[in-house]
Amino acid sequence: MTKPTLLAAIALAMLTTACTGSDLEESCAGELIPNCLPYEYSVITGATISPEAVELDNPMAAVDFRVTFDKCDAAPFPHEIIVRAISETGMIDEMGEPIVSIVNLTTLLDDGESNGDPVAQDGVIEASVPNVFVGPRLSAREEITVRFDSRAPANCTTGTCLGGTCRGPSFEMPYRIGARFVPPDR
Repeated sequence: MTKPTLLAAIALAMLTTACTGSDLEESCAGELIPNCLPYEYSVITGATISPEAVELDNPMAAVDFRVTFDKCDAAPFPHEIIVRAISETGMIDEMGEPIVSIVNLTTLLDDGESNGDPVAQDGVIEASVPNVFVGPRLSAREEITVRFDSRAPANCTTGTCLGGTCRGPSFEMPYRIGARFVPPDR
């Protein structure tokens, strides 16, 4: 390749890269992006969990989630948010890396119905769910990472499911689990 041709190829590559939008912009423009059909992609922009330090295994406690995310206005179905707890186990693998435990906590849906979410497909999920901090894989007073993953569910309305593999980037936040619940004496 001659020097002018090489420079032209580099300039074209730089121009093409500069004109390429984000995955969200491309999805909302009707483009396919890896593992996503058009309009499926979303990006979580924030999340809160309340109250702080929910008692571990308290069957009377409720947990309130608020998750905000950017999505395409033309998204065909309500997005769901998968919520997981990630914690270190205190063990080390053969490579010297810490082993982590991942616990599925709940799935939230932007449908305007589930768990009190007030508005369907608005990119905001406000939901109150029964205590998700339960079970033997979590510890009282433990500092964990809560991971939120957005997902466009599959379209199965035609008898054949399409999509359902599209996931945006994970959003993580720290959370400290409260003391272990002690049932009152009867």
